[in-house]
Amino acid sequence: MKFFLILILLTSGSWAQDKLINGLPVGDKFPAVGTFNLGCTITKVGPKQFISAAHCVGKNLPSLNLTFKVYRGTVKVNSFHVHPTWIKDCSQFNCTGKEVGSSRMTPGRSDVVFINVNEETPDLPMISIHFDELELGTKVAMVGAGCTRSIEPGGSGKMRYAITQLIAPENLTHEHSLYKEIFDVTGRSNWITSGFGKSNVHASLCPGDSGGPLLTEIDGEWKVVGIAADYTFDGRYQDGAPTITNLHTRLDDLSFNNIGKWIRSVREN
Repeated sequence: MKFFLILILLTSGSWAQDKLINGLPVGDKFPAVGTFNLGCTITKVGPKQFISAAHCVGKNLPSLNLTFKVYRGTVKVNSFHVHPTWIKDCSQFNCTGKEVGSSRMTPGRSDVVFINVNEETPDLPMISIHFDELELGTKVAMVGAGCTRSIEPGGSGKMRYAITQLIAPENLTHEHSLYKEIFDVTGRSNWITSGFGKSNVHASLCPGDSGGPLLTEIDGEWKVVGIAADYTFDGRYQDGAPTITNLHTRLDDLSFNNIGKWIRSVREN
């Protein structure tokens, strides 16, 4: 992906449809989800607030070039906050911050960036963040603008979604998983969903999906609970290989790094 969420449909077979690798076109659903700058997915979570993945931004972020179904434009960034675990991880491995997260087996880092902008975008709706822990088996929706048929560098920019559910961190212990030995801490840092490589009833993340929201429906309203961050394969990364699991940075107060509290501490009015 670039670590960008990797939703993956193979290029051959009867199921190779115009989908988020087994996702569906969003239509009028989730208008608060769009793309920005280099092609990652982003979500508006407040009048002047957006959230995405840390690996989608570099050391400088002067503005957001936003593309949503109901809004297109550039807004200036007032402040952006990459979680300290991501910065520490990159300092240790001398990276730029944009590398694929699974290239290093560092447990407990949180791939998330919270962005405060200078102006409101009243024509663009928003989705609030849910800070409570969820139970395994909870129905969730993945949304992202990645590939549709196979892994495509940079993604295709076509917004898709897929309904799935949360699964146990033990699913990270499959053969070739880079999180096999550290699944416990990784699971407390990320929500895990099944990929297409596990079963063709599931969806896989792919380039361009990075930073996209994981959502759950509460009292008829969708809430953001995670951010698309990483994935695992049954083998090495290669074009056309669907994921076994998808990893979404947890945003709840009981996550490994208490991300909910951190978000509220960096959020501006």
